Amino acid sequence: MEELFAKILELLSSVEGASVTVAIVLDFVFRMIPSKKPLGVLHMIASGAKLLGEALLKLAALLDKVLPQKIKE
Repeated sequence: MEELFAKILELLSSVEGASVTVAIVLDFVFRMIPSKKPLGVLHMIASGAKLLGEALLKLAALLDKVLPQKIKE
């Protein structure tokens, strides 16, 4: 029994084990979100990521204008 737990801990500490753990957690989260179309959740996440990216680009442009930069010429 101890060998089994040792192998499980070894798997979880490796890169493959970490990716399996992330996949299991994501599967659990996606099953908790009620949706008629399973891909609808992924489309929602993609649109949210797009909006976040656009907002960060606008923030970066604003900060470039506001904050002085030392540019060597």
